[in-house]
Amino acid sequence: MCGSVEFISNRHFYDVLGGFTLNPGTAWYRSKLIDVALFEGGMSGHWLTGYGLSTDAGWGLRIDGRGTDMVNHYLWILYRYGLTGFVPFLAMCTMAVKRLIDAYKASIYDSDKWLVWCLSAGLFGLWGAFMSVSLFG
Repeated sequence: MCGSVEFISNRHFYDVLGGFTLNPGTAWYRSKLIDVALFEGGMSGHWLTGYGLSTDAGWGLRIDGRGTDMVNHYLWILYRYGLTGFVPFLAMCTMAVKRLIDAYKASIYDSDKWLVWCLSAGLFGLWGAFMSVSLFG
């Protein structure tokens, strides 16, 4: 779906999704943060290990002249730990989905299936919120 939005539109899929938010001004900042980090050299020289715990990458200065407000948890992990931390984070998320699917298939009682469904809904909701909020940044 995201690929078809990119193909049909002249913008990235996250720019198009930003138009459906309650406040497009903040969505603009989030999409620009992704652009600067991934496509405008924001991670150059820091892809493998990131910027570390106390270094500001200066992405905010490239966007609108203020400090960097890390409003995307996925970018926060990439910024802090680089691919060394980001790849295991994605692997952990993938394994969580696999385990939830296995638990759903193995559950016998409807109450167990309901519990797995609730855990899955909470986890997918959290992963969706990670696009607009950083838990630790």
